[in-house]
Amino acid sequence: KCNEDLGYTVMVIFYDVEPSDIRKQAGDFGKVFRNTCKGKTSEVIRSWSEALTQVATIAGYHSSNSGNDAEMVEKIATDVS
Repeated sequence: KCNEDLGYTVMVIFYDVEPSDIRKQAGDFGKVFRNTCKGKTSEVIRSWSEALTQVATIAGYHSSNSGNDAEMVEKIATDVS
């Protein structure tokens, strides 16, 4: 919403999660997502699901692609500044 409505830049960081699991709300992420959705309205769940699907298609930083956490943080900090 911030990206679409306000034109903000969104930096996506996939930390110990696969983008496809975010996109499909699958795997361990999907289990936690379904648990989080308990008691929420179908409209709220739908909006969250759509937002996650959209965010997961944005190229971002992926912790499995960096040597270690410190290197990933350094890369992100350099790119932001």
